[in-house]
Amino acid sequence: MDEGAAVLWPDVEDLYTLMCLRVESGRPAFEREKQNSPVKCGAVRMARELFWRGDLV
Repeated sequence: MDEGAAVLWPDVEDLYTLMCLRVESGRPAFEREKQNSPVKCGAVRMARELFWRGDLV
């Protein structure tokens, strides 16, 4: 599994740990946090109930 893999800090997070984190958090969250590849704002739909604006109440 490790053959050909390059990990930035193998003493802190080895490949297995990173792959487990990717499964647990989901690919988009992993890409955003560990790969510095944020998703474009218009590409993600959020549930309406997650937002609150005082001026709309």
